[in-house]
Amino acid sequence: LADWDDSVIASASYVVNAPVAAPVFSPGGGYYSVAPQNVSITSSTPGAEIRYTLDGSEPNQLTGLLYDGTPIAVNQYTRIRARAYKADHVDSSISQAEYFFMTANPVLNPAAGAYPGAIAVSMASSTPGASIRYTVDGADPTPTSGIVYDGNPIDITQSSTLRAIAYRDGWMSSNVVIPSYVINGPVNAPQFSIAGGDYYSAFNVGITTLPSNAVIYYTTDGSDPSESNGFIYNPATPVPINVNTVLKARAYLFNWQPSPISTAIYNLFTRPVTFNPVAGTYSSAQMVTLSSITPAARIWFTTDGSDPVIDVSAEYDGTPINVATDMVIKAIARVDGWYPSAITSAAYIINIPLPQVVTPLINPPSGVYTAAVDVSISTTTPDAQIWYTRNGPDPTPLNVTLHTDPGFRVDTNTVVRARAYKDGFVVS
Repeated sequence: LADWDDSVIASASYVVNAPVAAPVFSPGGGYYSVAPQNVSITSSTPGAEIRYTLDGSEPNQLTGLLYDGTPIAVNQYTRIRARAYKADHVDSSISQAEYFFMTANPVLNPAAGAYPGAIAVSMASSTPGASIRYTVDGADPTPTSGIVYDGNPIDITQSSTLRAIAYRDGWMSSNVVIPSYVINGPVNAPQFSIAGGDYYSAFNVGITTLPSNAVIYYTTDGSDPSESNGFIYNPATPVPINVNTVLKARAYLFNWQPSPISTAIYNLFTRPVTFNPVAGTYSSAQMVTLSSITPAARIWFTTDGSDPVIDVSAEYDGTPINVATDMVIKAIARVDGWYPSAITSAAYIINIPLPQVVTPLINPPSGVYTAAVDVSISTTTPDAQIWYTRNGPDPTPLNVTLHTDPGFRVDTNTVVRARAYKDGFVVS
């Protein structure tokens, strides 16, 4: 400024610090079967202070617990929330981790199975401090229902199914274990891997029973299996079901009563016949093929709308059916030893459009002429008749002149209209 001395130089320094890094828990939240889990909390920001809560509330510098570096012993369900702080820094975001503890399933000794006499079953869980409840009436036990296991073995004097659960305060309960004990009873009824019913393809059926070392006898002709009738089942070779079958099975084991007879009835149905192309209206003749997705199926068909009869109607040999006129095809399929398919049908309407007569050509073409001209009219459609008018309406066979060679002379202003006709053709 004129007539003024310069001012002293002023300066200022600004440091912008990034937010404090969010706390990290180790081990992280999750499901655990061992307690305690000693959880440490760290922040990658040097010198940061961490505060945390265990009651689900948000930590802050006034209410949170100051983490001093000592791992937090977590012995039951806990939700830890933590935030890191540092002077002249933006506070970190809140990190949280939930810790769940799973009670180990009860282990029963002896294990489920078949036994020749009464047994005493003990129960234990590998989770320290866990309690066990059980039932023998088929109801699932819970931490509040069922018989409390007091450590004394349970006497099993007849075939029984136990259900047991282990639990501990602050922990998630174990799964309900369901061991079955067979005492001097029959071998369990054989189970088929595929239930009896209606099917549309061949398959193999496995057979199992308990105890697994029992010998299974089976039949496929509907007769009752026994140690003197039927086949011995080999688990490596499932029973093929490739025709309609009544499968029966019974299991035997030394010093056990034979199992009840298990029965499964398998009905195999042939898939319906499909048509290609499908039914519909077409503008040209069609070559129709018949097929069934059931392998080796034989097909019988009719083309007169009547229902086909197996072994009586025409048998389809794979040659396409020529459909040149309206036709209804009906078909039925069957595999030997299977039930036949339902009858399927396809209606074809063949609507071949008539050809059109080619538009007549008038020669010479329209124009202005200085002298009379000889006009001829022609069409490239063979044998077509041409009708025309001179300064008249559109030509029809009722109001016009039939054109004949060599044509006609035009010596005045004239408008010629022409149209060609032919039987079996669309008029031009």
